[in-house]
Amino acid sequence: MINRLCDLQKSFQGTKFQLLIETAISQFKRGEIASCEKTLDKLPTEQVLLSALLDKLKGKSAYKTLKRISEGKVSNNCEEMKGLSSLITHALIECEQGNLEFRLIIFETYKKLSKLFYSNLFIGGASL
Repeated sequence: MINRLCDLQKSFQGTKFQLLIETAISQFKRGEIASCEKTLDKLPTEQVLLSALLDKLKGKSAYKTLKRISEGKVSNNCEEMKGLSSLITHALIECEQGNLEFRLIIFETYKKLSKLFYSNLFIGGASL
């Protein structure tokens, strides 16, 4: 639980959700574990944030590409890498606008993009 609180504290630092984290930490320190868990359940998950970001992208080419990725219908690895890099770009734009909770999306998407990039350029090379 301590590790989870520390990770969430880092992830949501400077966001509108920081007060929830502080409340959960106080509850944990008082031994109110059930209350702490309930408070943490109010935080948006990466999936919720991703869904919110995709809603903002509706009508844009990035949305169409990301939808094809989620459906497993991308035409090639290059298209998937462009879609993931676009997702990172739009999450960064949200962060610039003060919505720092979108940092959660950036890290996981970057890991996926790096793995895909590495496997295609250094291992399978010709697939692009």
